[in-house]
Amino acid sequence: MSQLTFNKLSLVLGMVLLCGQSAGAQKTPRSNQEPQPEAMQRERRTDASAVAEGERVGRAEQEKEGREGEEVKTDDPNGRLGFRRLQLQDENGEIPSDGLEKARRHVERMKAAQRERLKARKQGEKDAQPGILAAGIEPDSWEPLGPGNVGGRIRAIVIHPTNPNNMWIGSVSGGIWRTTNAGASWFPVNDFLANLAVSTMVINPVNPSIMYAGTGEGFGNVDAIQGAGVFQSTDGGVTWNQLPSTANNNFFLVNRLAISPNGANLLAATSPVFDAAGNLLSNGGVWRLTDGGATWSRRTNGMAVDVDFLANDSNRAIVGELGSARFSLDGGQTWTAATFTPAIANGGTSGTNGRVEMANARFTSLVYATVNQNNGEVYRSNDGGQSYREPKRDV
Repeated sequence: MSQLTFNKLSLVLGMVLLCGQSAGAQKTPRSNQEPQPEAMQRERRTDASAVAEGERVGRAEQEKEGREGEEVKTDDPNGRLGFRRLQLQDENGEIPSDGLEKARRHVERMKAAQRERLKARKQGEKDAQPGILAAGIEPDSWEPLGPGNVGGRIRAIVIHPTNPNNMWIGSVSGGIWRTTNAGASWFPVNDFLANLAVSTMVINPVNPSIMYAGTGEGFGNVDAIQGAGVFQSTDGGVTWNQLPSTANNNFFLVNRLAISPNGANLLAATSPVFDAAGNLLSNGGVWRLTDGGATWSRRTNGMAVDVDFLANDSNRAIVGELGSARFSLDGGQTWTAATFTPAIANGGTSGTNGRVEMANARFTSLVYATVNQNNGEVYRSNDGGQSYREPKRDV
């Protein structure tokens, strides 16, 4: 029996005894006089009030004890991710890499079939009033009412090489957005893209009608969303389709895309991918595409966080990793480790240890690298990313 229950029983028992004594006193004559009715009523009201007060105190103590016993609830991002995975996986515990893309295509086929059925019905019943068979609602007669201004965190932006009024941004939770008035207003390109976790975008400098978007965020943040490979547009960013060659776990987390100045080569920097049990599915690294989308080849192993071509040379490329960087002199076919003075090492938060990202000064061999160590450091290379020094050491 808990202390609370014992206290409550003791209180009730005391009230019962008090009532019993009061009743006995009423039955005993005092100086041969009958008890006054009003006094008896006051005694009864006093006893009832005491019992009610005891019950109220007991309930208050019980509620207090319940509140003290409650477990303090906190956010559980890992639990959310686990639940999300249960929603996506099949009966075998696997998530089909092309599942969302197949679903999108199936929806399009359903819409087309519905339009054909409505068209056939209207043609078959000439006497019917227009719109009656479809209840006055056509499949494509809906207009969005909003909200239409929720884009999410922006991880990519590309600008048309000859018309700067046209720009696109990639959001890691809101898909692809576009502006045609130099950024004054934006609208989503397609809210039904098979994956809305767009982390990187590039535009072909030779043929701007060809664009690529990489999906998935591979930096270990709890709100990261798994991607579904690389998507391609051949009509200037109006429509997008998944490259079938990236419908696998090697491209679930595409951190960065880079396209050569001549538009011939595409590079993808990817992160390692693990299953729900922590088993490694893909090592990550740099992948290279030379035929427009059919065949990729892995050129490095291990997490690659950033990749880029030098702006004036399709043969020279650079890649940032965790605590290291590399450079290529043959368009990303082979890679050589870069040197840092002083040397860099892994450091920082989980998932971004020694993270190296780079930027090339246009039409020069000057490259700047930011390194996630000692609260952030900046290095500079004068030879296209082959060797780096801290600028403060040259002052």
